[in-house]
Amino acid sequence: MERKGEEHCRTFLRRVALYDGPDCKIQATEADEGRICFLEEQVPELAQRIRLAEDGYVCFMLLSDWHQHTQAVKAPRIAPSPSLQEIRSGTTAVVEQALKLLAQENVYRWGGTIGPNVDCSGLVQLCYRSAGVWLPRDAFQQAEFTERVPLERACMGDLLFFGEEGKIDHVGIYLGTRDGVPEYIHSSGSEHGNNGIGIDLLTDTGGTIALHYCKKFMYCRRVVRGVQLMDRFQGRTSGGGLAGQIYTGLVLINRHSCTAGLLIVHMPAGGMLVCAYRESIQGASSGWMC
Repeated sequence: MERKGEEHCRTFLRRVALYDGPDCKIQATEADEGRICFLEEQVPELAQRIRLAEDGYVCFMLLSDWHQHTQAVKAPRIAPSPSLQEIRSGTTAVVEQALKLLAQENVYRWGGTIGPNVDCSGLVQLCYRSAGVWLPRDAFQQAEFTERVPLERACMGDLLFFGEEGKIDHVGIYLGTRDGVPEYIHSSGSEHGNNGIGIDLLTDTGGTIALHYCKKFMYCRRVVRGVQLMDRFQGRTSGGGLAGQIYTGLVLINRHSCTAGLLIVHMPAGGMLVCAYRESIQGASSGWMC
């Protein structure tokens, strides 16, 4: 991977749709004004492959949007790394943001992360972002930033994960209980859900939507950390690390069964050290391999 200079770091000037492939047909996420991205690769004629600074998400944007709706900046903003206490104290704000979005007219939008039209993990990312905590883009990645808690001990703002055959494909935010039944807010599609943001009960007796997601419920998990962002120009991470080195990037790779990353460390004496990272809540191997 080529080491990238500051000319490849840009800020968005307006809301821009971002895509999951170089053909730019299926939206994967979106960025609003002020977010930062790094150029990863130039794709001939149509698109740029970029990495969003705040959550490490790799995606594609139209070449026309790159030229018209971004501008070069000297350095990325580094989001704070909140403590566990700060994360827990912010869960009220998380739920308040979700309810504000619920009160607006909205529909389910695949790849929506800004609001009011969002997908399930977009809702979670947006609500935690409003409380100062950056989580990854996709639901299975978000699970890696949590720890499991029994449903009977769930607290407001915890995350409920759903899926099939052990693979996460949906997430909601726990609100509390209604008549002793767990209640959560989530954004769901039109086929099995509310076609937008809605509140449902985690029960098999609450109607077709509740039944569908109750069958898919996997576990409750509590957010315990946010994304650790790197200042690749000053050679440090927000959580400490190899002082004085220069990091070219930590990448969270989308659409896989685990969180993965690639870290390229340029050594002061020359050469570089390449480290790959992999972890999974399903028990796969984890750790840095250099």
